[in-house]
Amino acid sequence: MRKGVVDRVVDEIAVVLVEEEGLEFELPVTRLPDEAEEGVWLSLEVEDGRVASVELDQEGSEERRERVESKLERLRERDRKSSERVD
Repeated sequence: MRKGVVDRVVDEIAVVLVEEEGLEFELPVTRLPDEAEEGVWLSLEVEDGRVASVELDQEGSEERRERVESKLERLRERDRKSSERVD
C-alpha cells in the first residue's frame, strides 16, 4: 500500500499525491471514502500504474495534523516572544 494525500479537488476530480514516489493520481471523488477532503491522507493500492483501491489513512492524517499544529504553536510562541521584546 502506498500513502497519498488529497492535494486538491477540481471539477469532481481529486488529485492525490504520493510524495515519496513523486506520483500523482487523478481520481473521481466518487472513488474516495466519504470522509476524504483536501489534506486527508489515503492508503492506495496501485496495480499496473492504476489505483485499484483507496482507503482512508486515519492514523496518517491524525499524525500529520498534530505535526502541523505543533509547528504552528511554535511559530505563535516565537511571535509572542518577539513582540514582547519590541514593546
